Amino acid sequence: MTLNEFKAWLEGYKESFDDGQPNKDQFEEIERRLGEVVPNTKEPYIPRNPYNPQKEWGYWFDEWKRRRTTPTLDKHTTDNTLM
Repeated sequence: MTLNEFKAWLEGYKESFDDGQPNKDQFEEIERRLGEVVPNTKEPYIPRNPYNPQKEWGYWFDEWKRRRTTPTLDKHTTDNTLM
């Protein structure tokens, strides 16, 4: 059972609670069903750079920041200015 299936089951099952709280038998049923839930084992999606899939986008962003803050000679002038 997935977590979403358990949530849907619990929403329907809680209608049988007296005063909004489960009794002992109902609580045991909830624990039994909760034991059937399979954890999500998928790894989170990390977007990859399409030009070089081995490197993540964070590498390219750090490189871009480094190049923007490093003084270089401008092609159109002779003085040392930032790009």
